[in-house]
Amino acid sequence: MKLLLWPGDLLASLAGLPKDSENRMILRMWANTVIWGAISSVILVMVLA
Repeated sequence: MKLLLWPGDLLASLAGLPKDSENRMILRMWANTVIWGAISSVILVMVLA
């Protein structure tokens, strides 16, 4: 599971947000959605093309 969450954790750490912050959780969730959504979209386009 840590593999799936590392992009968001990295971004939140770079932003300097504390571990227990609700803002960290929101940023982490947003970053993971954007990054993994982009990767999934590229893979889908490659498979269907």
